[in-house]
Amino acid sequence: MPNYTETNAASSWTVAWQGIPWGLVTGLLLGLVAPEPGWGQQAPRPVDRPVCVLPEAPFQGKKIRPAPEKSARPKTATITVNYRSGGSIYGYSCSAWPQDAKDAFGRAVSTWEGLIDAGHPIAMDACWSTALPSGTLGSAGPVTLHHSSSFTGAPKSGTWYPVALANSMEGADLNGSSNAEIQAVFNANKSDWYFGADPGAVSAGEHDFETVVLHEIGHGLGFTGSANVDDGAGDDECRGTADEGCLGIGSPEGPAAYDHFVEEDAAVSLLNYTDPSADLGTVLTGGTTSGGGGGLFFNGSAVVAANGGVAALYAPSTWTAGSSFSHWDQTAFPDELMKPQLPRGQALRDPQLALSLLQDLGWNQTIPVEWVAFDAVTAQGDVMLTWQTASETANAGFRIEHRPRGDGAFAVLDFVDGAGTTTEPQSYRYRVKGLPPGAYDFRLKQIDTDGTAWYSPTVEATVALEAPYRLSPVYPNPMRTAARLKLRVREAQPVYAAAYNALGRRVQTLHAGPVAAHAAVEMTLRAEQLPSGVYFVRVEGKTFSAARRVTLVR
Repeated sequence: MPNYTETNAASSWTVAWQGIPWGLVTGLLLGLVAPEPGWGQQAPRPVDRPVCVLPEAPFQGKKIRPAPEKSARPKTATITVNYRSGGSIYGYSCSAWPQDAKDAFGRAVSTWEGLIDAGHPIAMDACWSTALPSGTLGSAGPVTLHHSSSFTGAPKSGTWYPVALANSMEGADLNGSSNAEIQAVFNANKSDWYFGADPGAVSAGEHDFETVVLHEIGHGLGFTGSANVDDGAGDDECRGTADEGCLGIGSPEGPAAYDHFVEEDAAVSLLNYTDPSADLGTVLTGGTTSGGGGGLFFNGSAVVAANGGVAALYAPSTWTAGSSFSHWDQTAFPDELMKPQLPRGQALRDPQLALSLLQDLGWNQTIPVEWVAFDAVTAQGDVMLTWQTASETANAGFRIEHRPRGDGAFAVLDFVDGAGTTTEPQSYRYRVKGLPPGAYDFRLKQIDTDGTAWYSPTVEATVALEAPYRLSPVYPNPMRTAARLKLRVREAQPVYAAAYNALGRRVQTLHAGPVAAHAAVEMTLRAEQLPSGVYFVRVEGKTFSAARRVTLVR
C-alpha cells in the first residue's frame, strides 16, 4: 500500500534537502486470488502487500498546515489503534512503540475522527518496525476490499469499497470484529522523525511523523484507485503486454470507488476506455488520445465545489506503482496532505481537499453548510470575497479571517450572519478594505447556533501597488538609537538603500539585493557610531528612486 520512501544520505544521489516520495499502490489489487462466490456476491479481496514508490525529490521549502480547528465540534468517528509490539504486517516484524510516536499517532487519529462521520467504529493495526528498508517511511492501506453486491448503501453498483467505508455504509463489521480495517507499518530506524505537537517547530532536516500518519490513514479510508500500467514483466501486470493500462479489481467484477471519478483531459471517464489497452496506458501516464493537453483529473462533485473545478491527479510520464494515479498532482497542490511527496521540513496536518474526495466516495461528513463556491478577487485596491451555499443547517454565520499568505495564524476581520436552516441557495459578499499591498489568504469559519464550527477552503488574493513603489516615512523621526522605514515594489527587482550624512558621504548600507513584488522589506538605520545631525536615506531600484530625511538627536 502507500509507501513513503527515502534514499539513504550515503547513497550516490546527493541533494541538500531530500523530499520523500510517499505513494499509493495503484494496481496492487489486480490479480489477487479470491474464492468465486458466483454471480450474486463477490467475496472480499485481501490487500496484503506493499509496493515501493518514487525515488527522492529535492527540498521544496518549509510548509506548515496546522490541524483544522473544530471548536466544540463533537467527535463523529471512532478509530481505535492496536500498537502491535509483536507479529508482522506486510511481512515486516513489529517492535514496541516509543511513547512520543504513539502521541503523534494519536493526534493524527483525533484529527480524522473529527472530520468523517463513520457509521461503524474503525480499527487500525499499527506496526513500528526495524525491518523496513532504509528508504521507507511507512506503508498502509485497507485490509480488505468489499464489493457493493455484498453490503447495502453503496453509492455505485458493481464497485469495490475499502472495508472501513463499506462497514460505515452497512453499519456492521463486514470483516469480523477481531480484524482491523486499516493496517500500517512505520520505520523505526529513522533518526529524523519529528514527533512534536507544534507543526511550526519541525525543522528542515526532519520528517513530521504526524503528517505521515494522517496521509496513510487517508489511503486506508479510500484515497486509492485500482489502475496499473504493464511493464511486461514482474508482479503487477495487466496481461503481460508492456505499456498497456488496466483498471478494476478482478475484471469483469468492477472498479474501485475512486476509479469512477477519474477522467482524462478531454473529460472522458477512464471507465470508458477499453480495458486493458494501450490507450488506457497512455492516459494513465499523463498522455492523451484526444489531442488535448493530457493529464488525469478527479471530477467528483464535492471536489469540484471545494476546488473550483476538477482537481489534477499525479500522472508522471513513467508509471510508478505506489505514487501514480492516486495522489493529487504535486505541482498543482504543493500544500495538500495527499500529494505524492513529503519533503523534510513540511507539516501538512489538514487533509483539506482529501475530505471532499472522501465525501465523493461515500463518506458522510457532518458539515452543516453545503458549500458551492468561495472566491476572492481584487477590485480597486480592495478584496471582494463572495461565497455561496446550497443549503444550511443551524448556521449562525461566518467569521471572516485573513493573514499574509502562508504567514502564521489567521486574524479575524468581521462576522456575517448566516441563514439559519434553509434548503434554498444563499449568496454572500464582503469587501475587505484598506489592506496593504501584498498576497493574502482568506478563509471562513462557519459557526453553528450551538457554537460548533467548520472551516472553509482557503482562497488567495493579491493586493497590487498602483504606483511603482511605496516607501514609508522614517520612524521615529527625530531618532535616538535606531529608525526604520518600509519598502514595497510593484515589480520584483534589485534594490540598493543607503544612508548619507549632510556632506553626501555614505555612512551605512541598509539593503542591497532583490526585493519580491508586493513583499514588505523593512530597513533599519542604526545610530551607534553616528554623530547627531541630519541624514538622508536614498533608495534606488530598477523602476524608481526615492529619498527620506531623518534627524539624529543624542
